[in-house]
Amino acid sequence: MSLPRVEEILFEHLIAERETRERAPSLLPDTLHANASSAGGCARAVGLRMAKLEGEPVSADALFNFYIGDAIHDKIQAAMLAKIPKAEKEVNGVIEDFITCRADLKYPAEDSKSVCCEIKSTSDFGFKLATGAKLKSNGQWNKKDQKAEGPKREHILQVGISAKSIDADYLAIVYARKTAAKDEPIIHEWRFKVEDFEGAIQDEIARLKHIVELVRGGRIPDREYQGGVIDNPKTVRFPCGYCQYLKPCLTLGAGEVEIK
Repeated sequence: MSLPRVEEILFEHLIAERETRERAPSLLPDTLHANASSAGGCARAVGLRMAKLEGEPVSADALFNFYIGDAIHDKIQAAMLAKIPKAEKEVNGVIEDFITCRADLKYPAEDSKSVCCEIKSTSDFGFKLATGAKLKSNGQWNKKDQKAEGPKREHILQVGISAKSIDADYLAIVYARKTAAKDEPIIHEWRFKVEDFEGAIQDEIARLKHIVELVRGGRIPDREYQGGVIDNPKTVRFPCGYCQYLKPCLTLGAGEVEIK
């Protein structure tokens, strides 16, 4: 047969879908801004994304993982909307004129206050680290003293900023595995009060505002990440090893730099 392979057709379709989403109208269409989903990330990567400097194209495996994650999001959202009165999905918000937000879910708690929920699809390894679950299906030996690390710091910041933008009082973070195996947990949920992380959330809002101001002024920030600076991205597996902006970052060099 002369037809293209199924894999080729699928990835062309996934690329087209992603491009359509990226062209969706912005909440702040006329100004450079950050997204709440960038919270906790490397300042350099956030700045390069805002400035729309060309990075590496998204790989086929990443596109497929995004699709799986989207499918998980859609099913959890559908279940919540069917079960909880007044639940909403994809709720938009802004922080002044420099951060846009989109909450996966917003719904009322028992005390009538509102919950901002973030859904994260994750690998078995990430799920195990966060929850401490003993998973045999991922082919790795479980450490007897393995302690649950909880949700990632950046995930707390992301949902926290979204919660501030839509005036929610509580945070819910849901980790859902991308695989399922007999007699093993699939989903884990953490619940917090927004006020529990008020200081960290406000600090991250201020950090993102500073990055936005730099880019608006024609500058890209240094490789600041989690309170430190990444000196040599080539030797750092995460986040640099997975960053689509690694090449332009290396080209720009260290420090805060001017762009044209």
